[in-house]
This record gives sequence, structure tokens and C-alpha cells, in this order.
Amino acid sequence: MKNYRPLLFENIDLRVAGLKVSCLRLNRHTPEAKPEPHQHAGHGQILVYLSGSGWQEIGGVRTAARSGTVIYVAPGQLHAFER
Repeated sequence: MKNYRPLLFENIDLRVAGLKVSCLRLNRHTPEAKPEPHQHAGHGQILVYLSGSGWQEIGGVRTAARSGTVIYVAPGQLHAFER
């Protein structure tokens, strides 16, 4: 069972100032979620926190995350979120 509820928008082909967004996914982690460190080899991620707070750990460095925080995770970069 997933520890989050995703809402996925695929094939949106949004282009802004040289940046192409091909899909958008909104995840709401469930209270019991404890995401393990993981990576995405084929793509980077722009994480935008709409609510809640915690820590995003990227490559062993912890960064505070709360509403309004935007974090870029490069392709292949190990990362995890902690509430």
C-alpha cells in the first residue's frame, strides 16, 4: 500500500522560460508515511510544499520544508522527506 495519495496530470506539455513540464503530480502523504531515501535516475524534481512542514534530506543535507518552500532535486540525487 502506498503511503501517499497521488493526483497525476500527464502529457501537459507546459513550457515556461525554457523549462518543459511534461507531467505534474500532487502527493499528499498519509500520517503513517515515512518515505525512505530514494532517487529518480531519469528525471529531476521540483518539490513545492503547499502545506505541512518537516525536513527534506538531499544527499545527506537536511533542509527545512514548510508551506511555500520550493526545492529542486537533480536526477539521481538521493532524497527523502521527514515530517
